Amino acid sequence: MLGNLPPLAQEALQAPFTLGPALERSSWYYYGDAQNLSDCILYLVNLRTATLVTGTKTTPPGHTVATAHWSLTCHQTTVTGKRDPL
Repeated sequence: MLGNLPPLAQEALQAPFTLGPALERSSWYYYGDAQNLSDCILYLVNLRTATLVTGTKTTPPGHTVATAHWSLTCHQTTVTGKRDPL
């Protein structure tokens, strides 16, 4: 899923993990198809950092998947603790 995002979003999500502890968990959710995503969520987490991107993608008439319009927000936070799964 990560490779489908625009390069700037890929960089923002991955940058905190290049020098830190190994990635512990990642996951994604999307609703839509290759042309249009009404919901897109992707997160990456390690012992120190969590990054999350949320947004949408639309492919206007005459455009391709490569020239689709993305509206994304990238969030980054410091992990302060870890809890055991329920």
